[in-house]
Amino acid sequence: MKIRTLIVDDEYLILKSLVHIFSSMADRFEVIGTGADGEQAYSQICSLAPDLVLLDISMPRLDGLELLKRLHDNAIPMPTVIILSAYRNFSYAQQALHYGCREYLLKPFVKRELIEQLTRIADQIEQHRTSSAEDQYALLPELLASRVGALLAGAEDSGFEAFLVSHELSAFPVRLGIAYRPEKWSCLPRDMQRFSALLPASTGIFCFSLGGLPAFWMQRGYCSMHADALARAAREIGGAHCVLGVSEPVSSAEELAQQYENIRRSFSRMFYSHELASPLLYIHGRPSPLAAPPHFPLHDGFSDALRRHHSQDALAIIYAYFSLLDEKQCYDPDDIRRIVYDCIVYLRSLPDPLSPRLTEKLKRIELSDLSRCQTLDDLFLFFYSLVLDVTEDLRTLSDTGDHCIMLAQNYCRTHLTDVTLSDAASCVNMSKNYFCRYFKLHTGENFSDYLTSLRVQTAQDLLHTTNLRIADIAARVGYGTASHFISVFKSACGVTPTEYRADAGKG
Repeated sequence: MKIRTLIVDDEYLILKSLVHIFSSMADRFEVIGTGADGEQAYSQICSLAPDLVLLDISMPRLDGLELLKRLHDNAIPMPTVIILSAYRNFSYAQQALHYGCREYLLKPFVKRELIEQLTRIADQIEQHRTSSAEDQYALLPELLASRVGALLAGAEDSGFEAFLVSHELSAFPVRLGIAYRPEKWSCLPRDMQRFSALLPASTGIFCFSLGGLPAFWMQRGYCSMHADALARAAREIGGAHCVLGVSEPVSSAEELAQQYENIRRSFSRMFYSHELASPLLYIHGRPSPLAAPPHFPLHDGFSDALRRHHSQDALAIIYAYFSLLDEKQCYDPDDIRRIVYDCIVYLRSLPDPLSPRLTEKLKRIELSDLSRCQTLDDLFLFFYSLVLDVTEDLRTLSDTGDHCIMLAQNYCRTHLTDVTLSDAASCVNMSKNYFCRYFKLHTGENFSDYLTSLRVQTAQDLLHTTNLRIADIAARVGYGTASHFISVFKSACGVTPTEYRADAGKG
């Protein structure tokens, strides 16, 4: 079997030269990939599992030593690594040795010396393969788990089928477990170590993070043999419940992805669980399909109940809808969460203004936040209590509306000379935008129109009952210039202030 090699260097000419040298040794080496930075190399090592890596130290994004540290810290199986460096720095070599690297090559290198070094390394790798065949077989579950974990975590699937063939695997079963209460797992790496320590030895379990959830790959027969131990360990870590999914045998990355989706759908059944004490749901094979949930009457009764401030009607609609979901228990939880989120978006746009506290609360809710509601009961209580807050808020504001409007209007009359929108809003402890909506809702007119009308009416009284100059009246009712006042007055009354006074005098 050829030695599968990955070459990583950000200098194009050196990278090309190395590829050329390896092509001359094609009887023993196969170049399965090249890279130009550490981040790319990390992904390739996880997905391709090379036997040998030639790794430059100085690279963008992630240098060679940082890459070795990440592989070491994440317990990624370490290939044979040759460090390439233009620096005669002993500290670099020390750090590389600490992370498992045994070869260090200075640039620029001599082709003959490199070939000699590669020949020696090839001999060592092949000797190791021959002498530890049984150990390799014993480690196969861990190697396979590492590859499965990398694929499910988003690594590219190139080389996966070749990996199966190289280890004489035509198909293998997948065992995945997902913590039912992921928020309990506050520190994933530490908790995974504790979790593994609580399980029986020699069971071959591989732990990794999948979409933020702790997930596990287990050997054949492990689930049925040690299901109780797994459940106890999950509970001890954080009161977590587990869902175990057992797939059909798979032989490609595509089949693996499909089987994982089957397990995810099986996991959805826990959404309808009312008994949180049950520690384990053990699922075999392919789950039944999940249906699209029924229509929620958002615009067929729910919105009308909110507009009329009929809280009991709105809450009764929610209760009836969730009772229907609970009765059938065959709908995708993500679809149900999206329906609830659509209702929350509607609540943000209610024609009746809500209090600033509740407005801000609704604004902060994202669809991803609803994933914390991991059972139908959780989601029902969240939605029900939110709508209850909204209806009570609407009723309270309606009851206090006349009083707030009266305070604002009284403030305008007594401060007409210099009153502003900000002043009127502040006197009733509201923001400007909220006050404008609130004022329009309770009076039927915009605040700016109300203020203009009040100023014109006050000016009419002063023109009729006093001999003040037009400029003085303009100042008293809040206009900085007489010309502006005259323009507004004529637009509202059809005549200028002088003409209005003359007509009033004739009467």
